[in-house]
Amino acid sequence: MDYSLLLKIPGFSNENFMFIVGFGYGGRIERTKMLGNVELRTKFVEEIQQLNTEVPDYFIALFEVKSIERTGFSSEIKYFKEISPNFLK
Repeated sequence: MDYSLLLKIPGFSNENFMFIVGFGYGGRIERTKMLGNVELRTKFVEEIQQLNTEVPDYFIALFEVKSIERTGFSSEIKYFKEISPNFLK
């Protein structure tokens, strides 16, 4: 089992930063797969809409990932929170 974070935060000059952070390789690779796959990304948006009614511009999402080596079996959102657009100001 692994945990991974997906963070989308505002930059300093109207840019956006997105970070994928994890303790192990499995969690990081599953977040990367999710962002690169339309079906997985759509599922993520639907899950966020159930938790938060809409997908905010900036957020932090914590996932629990069950995987072996480079193969993920399940990924579940454990925590989600909107981040203020003034986060770095």
